[in-house]
Amino acid sequence: MLFKKMNPIRSLLIVVSALLLAFSAGPASAVGERWGAVAFVTWNDEQGGAHVRVGSAVSYPTEYEAESAARAQCEQINDGHPCVARAWNTGCGYITIGTADKRLGYFISATKEEVERLCHDGGFTECRVPQGGCLP
Repeated sequence: MLFKKMNPIRSLLIVVSALLLAFSAGPASAVGERWGAVAFVTWNDEQGGAHVRVGSAVSYPTEYEAESAARAQCEQINDGHPCVARAWNTGCGYITIGTADKRLGYFISATKEEVERLCHDGGFTECRVPQGGCLP
């Protein structure tokens, strides 16, 4: 017999431990590779008011860590609504929020100038300072 019979509970614990270890650090990245991410969420409150929150994270060692940091920043200020994150590992990424009358929106682009242009071209009268940055 090549394999020794193992207790089923012990087998399950080994499998669960291996899965937790494999997924706890997130996907591996190339040595020296850096990641950035932006995160956002929109929702309506009980009175119908629209809300948007954003977060950003730049220069993290893995895609997973960058997205997690951006989501954490976004979610700490949004009343518990889950944020969606988008990551990049070359160039730049920025996000901003725009408001006008009873409208609001968010805009994502590779440059501060482009994200501000998108906001203003969308008819938003108040566009916040873009969040994000560039990777080396």
